[in-house]
Amino acid sequence: MDSKLPIILPFAELELVDEHIIFIKITRNMEMSEEMAHQLKSAVESLSQQKPHAVLYDLNHYHVLLTNIAKSMAGTRNFTKDGLFARALIVYSLDNKLEINHFLKRFNPETPTEIFSNIPEAREWIRKLREKLNLSGD
Repeated sequence: MDSKLPIILPFAELELVDEHIIFIKITRNMEMSEEMAHQLKSAVESLSQQKPHAVLYDLNHYHVLLTNIAKSMAGTRNFTKDGLFARALIVYSLDNKLEINHFLKRFNPETPTEIFSNIPEAREWIRKLREKLNLSGD
């Protein structure tokens, strides 16, 4: 499988946009189930090929409700174990922002995770974290 090709799931599209950033665009309103979380994790692993990476989620104006198992799975991914060095979320609605803030407070993810209102700000934050880790990139 070519790791640069986009991966299309029933609820999201994933693409490796540079050497270290996996862009995940949500394509519908949803409640993220355990099965969906496993599908997403598998797609990210395929694109990252066990290399250091960040994920940039664009919620794309859709509402995403995270189940507790999905929150728990996301909260335990980290750089040492998974190569995940950053998680950026582009959020357009207050509902999503509140849901994600609740996730961040309750599950305290092991990976640096921030909310942004646009993609350029998120990519700049990822770039700075990448520099701190001495990783190459765009």
